[in-house]
Amino acid sequence: MKAIVLKSWWMVAAAVLVLWSGNTAFAQEDENDRREMVRMERLEQQVRRLSEQQQHLAGPREPMADPRFQQAPACGPMAQKGHPRCCRIIGLVIAVLAVIHIMLAVWVFTDIRKRGEGSGIFIVLALLAGIPGTILYALVRLGDRVGEKKA
Repeated sequence: MKAIVLKSWWMVAAAVLVLWSGNTAFAQEDENDRREMVRMERLEQQVRRLSEQQQHLAGPREPMADPRFQQAPACGPMAQKGHPRCCRIIGLVIAVLAVIHIMLAVWVFTDIRKRGEGSGIFIVLALLAGIPGTILYALVRLGDRVGEKKA
C-alpha cells in the first residue's frame, strides 16, 4: 500500500511540476509581450517628439510672392494644359529646322555629284552643322572655282 501511495505522490508532484512550469512559460511570454509594448510606446513618443521639433524648426512655409521666382510654363509631354500653343510652335520650329538641314545636305550632295569632285564629308557636315556647314562647303567650292579660272 505504501508503494501505491508513494507512486501516486510522485504522480501528483510531477503533475504540479508540469502545470507550474507551463504557467511560468506563459508568464515569460506575457512579460516579453509587455516589454515589447513598452518599447513600442517609447518609440512612438520619440517619433511624436521629433516630428514636433521638426515642425517647430521648419515653421510655416509660405509661397514666394515675387513673380521673378515663378516658373515659366513647361513645354513638352509634361506641359500644363493651358499652354498648347507654345508646344506646337516649338515643335513646328524643330520640324522646319530638320527639313532645312536635310535640304542643305541634298543640295551639297547633288552639287558634289554634278561637279564630279569633292568629298562626302561635306554632306555629313551639312547634316550636322546645317547652315554653317553648307557655308563652309560653298567657300571651299568658290575657292576651287577661283583656282580654275586662274589656271
